[in-house]
Amino acid sequence: MLVTLCYPDGEPKGLIPFVVSKKGWVAPMRGRIRRALGILLVLPVLVATAYTAQAGEKVSLRLNWLADAGVVPHYLAAAKKGFYAEEGLEVEILRGTGSGDAVKLIGAGQNTFGQADAVSIIQARVLDVPVKAVMAVDAQNPFVILATKKSGIKKLQDLAGHTAGVVPGGSPYWIYKAVLKMNNIDAGKIREATVPPPGYAQLVQGLVDFINTFDNATAIVRSMAPEEITVLRGVDHGLDIYGVMVIVNERTIRDKPETIRRFLRATKKGMDYTREHPEDLADMLVEAYPALKRPVQLGILRHWIPYWVKSDNTISADRMAKTQELLFTQGVIPRTVDVRAFFTNDFVPR
Repeated sequence: MLVTLCYPDGEPKGLIPFVVSKKGWVAPMRGRIRRALGILLVLPVLVATAYTAQAGEKVSLRLNWLADAGVVPHYLAAAKKGFYAEEGLEVEILRGTGSGDAVKLIGAGQNTFGQADAVSIIQARVLDVPVKAVMAVDAQNPFVILATKKSGIKKLQDLAGHTAGVVPGGSPYWIYKAVLKMNNIDAGKIREATVPPPGYAQLVQGLVDFINTFDNATAIVRSMAPEEITVLRGVDHGLDIYGVMVIVNERTIRDKPETIRRFLRATKKGMDYTREHPEDLADMLVEAYPALKRPVQLGILRHWIPYWVKSDNTISADRMAKTQELLFTQGVIPRTVDVRAFFTNDFVPR
């Protein structure tokens, strides 16, 4: 079993990929592989990773962000516990740079599977990107607003007159705008400062009063913050849309339906195992990605798992239609399309 890890090289300027085996460090990767991974500026708590579970048919999974407990645990569990191997799959798990990029890569046929949020999936389909969701992971979108204590923000109505750290164009930004509108809050009374994603450092340093992100980030920010952080959850303020889903290219649906079924069966087993054994998953994460801190990863799991689908991973046409309407009324998408373009339940494990 191989794990490819990328670490800071001593300066906060780049990452060096290494290959690790059970016998220890082997060597830095060179040539085309290293150039393909590129250079990425990250916070110390985050690690860019590629993890390969070897078993049979080779497929790749593009994450929607860097590998940690808020992104990769169920896939890692499926790999480490042998669920993918049982299905005859060799799965390469690759870091991501956002749901929007994951959708583009799957649409271009660069990877077999991807993880992306419902907002990005709908945006892509409206623009005729050939991707579809094949399984729901989050029953509820884990959107949150994180605010510093010194800002005095305790409820949504307190946001007026404060400065938001935003990443325009990202899913959290559009969800944030929708939540403000749903709660009759004038966005014009809130200052916006563009921050580099994910914006944690700018919040902790007091450069902005609050950021919009996802709840799995709460444990990370609290581990960095010298003071208390206020958390305002979207689900507590009328937000009722899906979070992340598994996506594939339409060509994969046509050409490899059994591969999709096998991957989803194993992934669902990984979700079930993660839900039942979060402590074990925290251990797996720091073993696979040593730069991660176990207490933080366990905290992330405890924040994220409650948003997961409990048992039925099928996707609701009604909820996807409501999400599309929300995006259309916000001007995020220029038109609406048949909701059946967004997903299929033909492969969901029953």
